[in-house]
Amino acid sequence: MIELSLLLLLGFISGIAAGLLGIGGGIIMVPGLIFISALQDPPQIISIHSAIGTSLGTIIFTSISSATGHHLKNGVNYVVFRNLIIGLALGALIGSAIAVSMSQQLLKQIVVIFLLIAGSRLFLKTKNFQLASNLKFGNMSMHGTWIGTVSSILGIGGGTFIVPLLNAKGIAIRESIGTSAMCGIPIAIFGCFGFIALSKSGISEDYVIWSSALVMAISSILGARYGVKLVYKIDQDSLKKIFGAFICIAAILLLIR
Repeated sequence: MIELSLLLLLGFISGIAAGLLGIGGGIIMVPGLIFISALQDPPQIISIHSAIGTSLGTIIFTSISSATGHHLKNGVNYVVFRNLIIGLALGALIGSAIAVSMSQQLLKQIVVIFLLIAGSRLFLKTKNFQLASNLKFGNMSMHGTWIGTVSSILGIGGGTFIVPLLNAKGIAIRESIGTSAMCGIPIAIFGCFGFIALSKSGISEDYVIWSSALVMAISSILGARYGVKLVYKIDQDSLKKIFGAFICIAAILLLIR
């Protein structure tokens, strides 16, 4: 019962983050799943691969809920999404293959450094970095591929990278968040499929614990809708601070995971 309650709470918090910040929530779910498994009696530590695969399975539902909410608010740039989707899907498949075949330690350290830099820039009101506003298919497919790869390896929905990228390219923060929420869908679907296809015994439960994923999905869907509502009630400066602080917290969680 305690495990069920904690999974529901974890899903709800991840859902709020998904709707509010345009992420899939995996940055919370992956370490959260490991912590919850350790609290069981007796402790049943799940592997990092299982935590990542299960997170991606949950993000499928969370991202759909979050993206639907942003769509209803006209907060999704479908031209950008269309140009990103092939790269995101391809990258997610590549990332899942990397995750099940090699150590992630070095990549995790690189991502932690990136998150701390990106988060502090948003939170501390430093001068925002700018990128050329090239939103064409070739350029966005390239970005989509590396984002999908890293996101699948870490079990996240990609918003940690997509939101700052789109914002730096001149897209408003709310539209960046809404578009990022939509991008989480192909990352989660193809990343999860990769983990299932590469499962050692040929069954998904090796890397995707569907019982936990579905429990978290139920509460994350509700949390995502609530998070979407908050996006359109909070001013953009406050939203950037929240997002920046969240990225820094996520970096610390990844570091101690």
